[in-house]
Amino acid sequence: MQQNRLQIKGMSHQLPPAMCGDGECSRIVNLRCRDGIWEAVGEPRLLYTPEETSRKVIFLHCNEAYKHYISYDGTNLYFEAEEKDGEVFPTGLEALCEIFGLSRIESVGNTLVVITDTEIFYLLYRNGIYEILGTRPDMPEISFYLGGSIQSTEIFDTYTLKVETRDDGVCRLSDTDKRAFISWIYGTYSKCKSKLLSDGYFAHPFLVRYALRMYDGSYILPSPPVVMLQSDKADTLNNIEALCELEDGYLRRFVENKFNLRGESLYYNIGKCDLSKWSDIVTGIDVFISKEIPVVKQVAMTENDYRYEIRNIGGKQTRIIIFDVPQLTEEEVRRRLSEEVVFFKVASFSGKEQIAQPFSLEYNCDLNNLEQQDVLPLDNFSHHRITAKTSYVYNGRLHLGGISMYYSSGFPLSVFALTQNRYNGVDLIDIDVQRGYIEVYMNGSDGERRLVNSFESRMSLKGLSSMISYPDSRAYKMKVRIYDDVGGKQYGITVDLKSSQDQNMAYYVSPDLKPITFTEISEPDESKIPEEINAVEHTPNKLRVSQINNPFVFPQEFTYILSGGEITDLAAATAALSQGQYGEFPLYVFTTEGIWALQQGSEGVLYSNQHPVNREVCLSSNLIVPIDNAVVYLSEQGVMALQGAESNLLSPVFGGVPDALPQDSSDGDSISLSEDFVPFRKYIQGKCTAGYNYIRQEIIFLNADYRFCYVLGLSFSSWYCRIVDWKYLYNLYPGLLAGDESGRLYDLCSEVQSDMQISVITRPIKLLPDIYKRVSHIALRCSVQRADLVCKVWGAQEAEGRYSLLYRFRIAGDVPGQIRMRPVSPPFKYHRIAWCGTVSSDAHFDVIDLGFDPVSSGKKLR
Repeated sequence: MQQNRLQIKGMSHQLPPAMCGDGECSRIVNLRCRDGIWEAVGEPRLLYTPEETSRKVIFLHCNEAYKHYISYDGTNLYFEAEEKDGEVFPTGLEALCEIFGLSRIESVGNTLVVITDTEIFYLLYRNGIYEILGTRPDMPEISFYLGGSIQSTEIFDTYTLKVETRDDGVCRLSDTDKRAFISWIYGTYSKCKSKLLSDGYFAHPFLVRYALRMYDGSYILPSPPVVMLQSDKADTLNNIEALCELEDGYLRRFVENKFNLRGESLYYNIGKCDLSKWSDIVTGIDVFISKEIPVVKQVAMTENDYRYEIRNIGGKQTRIIIFDVPQLTEEEVRRRLSEEVVFFKVASFSGKEQIAQPFSLEYNCDLNNLEQQDVLPLDNFSHHRITAKTSYVYNGRLHLGGISMYYSSGFPLSVFALTQNRYNGVDLIDIDVQRGYIEVYMNGSDGERRLVNSFESRMSLKGLSSMISYPDSRAYKMKVRIYDDVGGKQYGITVDLKSSQDQNMAYYVSPDLKPITFTEISEPDESKIPEEINAVEHTPNKLRVSQINNPFVFPQEFTYILSGGEITDLAAATAALSQGQYGEFPLYVFTTEGIWALQQGSEGVLYSNQHPVNREVCLSSNLIVPIDNAVVYLSEQGVMALQGAESNLLSPVFGGVPDALPQDSSDGDSISLSEDFVPFRKYIQGKCTAGYNYIRQEIIFLNADYRFCYVLGLSFSSWYCRIVDWKYLYNLYPGLLAGDESGRLYDLCSEVQSDMQISVITRPIKLLPDIYKRVSHIALRCSVQRADLVCKVWGAQEAEGRYSLLYRFRIAGDVPGQIRMRPVSPPFKYHRIAWCGTVSSDAHFDVIDLGFDPVSSGKKLR
């Protein structure tokens, strides 16, 4: 007689029955492998039972001070319960808000980020409740204008010519004096200009913008650059006169004289501003201005810039030089205004100021030293709404993958509107407006777009600033229509937009910097608001990352394009690979063309490199699970572990169809060995999700359509099944929760010991390949204090043939060390062993010992 000891190896269908290893099982139900021993699983601890069974806990908002359970009933979001001292208590609160098309929920600090098919929605937890913020604050409508003219006067000192110039009635200055004299005048001009700025007045064109300042100092929703021009046309600095002094027939000096420069102060008017809900997020509104356009050129005068006259002053023939200061042309001023990208912070206000009241801007700096001020970042992308297919919070940053961008409908008309009665020397006439719209045409990668910003509010509109814009450089045309319904008139403008080379903006600047005024439409249209066309752009391979600890701001420099496919999920290992080492790549991006890794950058660079790790495609984004030192995912090869830049096979995926079970494989009311266990590849389709039990080191695959789940124990790469009523899993490092149809929530990392129904059936046992064996005794090494088990043995001539029941034995009560089975039967090539029933929580099954005699042609070998 020969003896053989079989180690119970877990479930497998990888190889055909005739080739499988002895000890592999077709079914293992409710037993897990620990240190090579199979123990009964416990019942997960019931954590919470909801009052309304229609609600499903879908997110846990965890912070240092609290753990909140957020539920969803398909329409409404609820602050369902909170955990205190390990116990979960219902809040009894009403619904937080309606959410349609809910995709995912993330949290950063006290902020809940609700991601839907069409938008990102924010809720803030403060003072014991969740406050609904919405998608983003409304952009305040603030208009600026210049007024309150003053004049600055300086005396330019007497200038002594450096090169003798004969008084011949022509007075041709040397090149040296042309340069030196204009520099002399420029110094006086600079004094006037500096004095005006010190007093808060501006002499030349400049641009003004404002933006919402966030709690971390970042900015969103910057206003368009608006050109500030004085009411009257600015001083041209032409025809400036100076008396000349002569000596011995030579022109020696230009006598001191007055130099005047006029300036106006900056005012603002708040037309619309309500930031009350966002008061903890938006801490203020900051105003930024560009430097004044340097109208005066620091170049030498030409012969055309001055002339020489003789006048009778007080009965005396007096020589006078009349000169023009070299200046930029209007076209050069227009160009510099349109190219300006540097805006300095000069003032701040809370946004709570009184509406519709003009205020003189109070500066928090010296306007002569703008270089020392903070600069507005060049980022107009916050005007566009985004949502994403997948999301992940890592290192305090919200990562969004598979971006859909809903383009802004444009800036409110009021931010371009002029409020003064005169602008750059042009008188303005009021138009009484009740409604209107701005229509913007844009080129897109998937065709032409049309964006529409409509309004219905009464306003008195005089005209628009000489520069209007849209926050995207691909826009090429803007049409504005306004309606005076009382007077029965329509007005409009249509302009071509030019793409900015320096920022994400398309703009129009009027000729001669005149105000943009409306023309009455002689043949009014039907006054219908046009519909937007193609207003959303899908970029499935784009990744956008927020500011640290700020899920509201996604700087454009934190945008990455990965592969040519689609981003399906994001993940990172949750613990160090070794002490202080987190691997070469901290963040993994799963795409339809393989897996990419983003390497941590430095010195302001978030991710310095992006590399493809491999070309494997994950079978489902729901089956990606971060564990302590790796990221586990499912591919065609099997269950893979991604560590650093390498992928390792943890376990092959079950292939083919599970083994057919012998007849009479069911007994009484115990778990049936013939339970409908579908193939693993079919099981993972559809609603299947995965979770990681850190305490047990198990990966659980759960499909809500079935009454069981597949479990992979990582310690011994062993598979088993578990009978469950769970419908979903929720990963919460280091825990794992599950919920059932009624909304009950279970803690899978905390099990309650109780009697458990189990079942095991081996795959065909060969012992010696292709040889008949007569098995005389079987010992199932185990220990159970309390059991009610049925044990069976079958035999067959073919691995996939018909099996005959050779032995059936029922045992109840205490099983101290083994279960003995002594089948008496003819010899067979293949045997299968099964046991099923109820066991106490201490049950464990170790190995199977078999005694057998090989036989040849049905005769016993000697």
